[in-house]
Amino acid sequence: HTTSGIAIGSEANVGNQSIRQWIDIPYAQPPSGDLRWRAPRKLVTPEAIITDQEVTACVQEASDYGGVEGDGVVGTEDCLYLDIRAPLNVGNERYPVMFWIHGGGNIVGTKDYYDFSKMVASQNVIVVTVNYRLGPLGWFTHPAIQGVQANLDASSNYGTLDIIQALRWVKENISSFGGDENNITIFGESAGGHNVLALLASPLTAGLFHKAIAQSGYSTSTSLERAYDYGDKDSLIRRGSWRMVNELLSVHYRPSLSQEKMLDHEVREKLKEIDAREFVRLYVDLRNEGSMPLTTSDGVVIPSMGLRNALENKAYAKNVPVISG
Repeated sequence: HTTSGIAIGSEANVGNQSIRQWIDIPYAQPPSGDLRWRAPRKLVTPEAIITDQEVTACVQEASDYGGVEGDGVVGTEDCLYLDIRAPLNVGNERYPVMFWIHGGGNIVGTKDYYDFSKMVASQNVIVVTVNYRLGPLGWFTHPAIQGVQANLDASSNYGTLDIIQALRWVKENISSFGGDENNITIFGESAGGHNVLALLASPLTAGLFHKAIAQSGYSTSTSLERAYDYGDKDSLIRRGSWRMVNELLSVHYRPSLSQEKMLDHEVREKLKEIDAREFVRLYVDLRNEGSMPLTTSDGVVIPSMGLRNALENKAYAKNVPVISG
């Protein structure tokens, strides 16, 4: 029994050992419709029966690198799910919990690409793997969005907020699966390692984890101004949200339509109604144009001084053991 429903587990064989696993547990409401580009909302449906989903990968370009098959842009906005794998013999003992954050540049990837069954069986740990919003659905800065939203919704780092919400879910529910809510290690590789560093720097994560491992992580973040890039002037950005919104309006509505001729609430309405795959496809089609800003120093999830500086600032220190390599 969890806060988001009743999870029905199964037994899986790993060599001559077995483990328990629970797949596709929702940890937040689907971030679609008006919840697109908002902080994840807690899902409180304790009596619902949780069932396996046909598709849980967040919207992204299909690739072997990300572990998501198909052609073009695939996935769904209803993607905030996690998997749990635990030792078979769950008794009075509370097992250490390892919380895996997948890599993929924060533009591709899925929880389903990683199978920690051998690790669970041999090391007597519980491993949680999670999905989080990716690309421009996970990180997006535009005055038509943040300008009319408050509190956590005023963030630009929605993918990071998803991971934080998943950690809150684990903290609240993992004891039912035999996990120790007071012994949670976050770990991730590449963009996952970067997200580990983001969680270490964020003022929102105190008490949600107790150890951290960043594998091939990086500590870059972008200012809100550069992420927006008004006028498309930054030669190192070229896919700031100002340009992307103009491209979107021109391609999907009419060539003469631009955000300069619209009120913010009109731009917001267009952004909320566009098909998520179409929106991501626009970013994919322009990938050779230059960088797309992702993690931003929004002053909400990531301090305005930037991720690297926040990691060096004692005011944001979590005082937990860290491995970084």
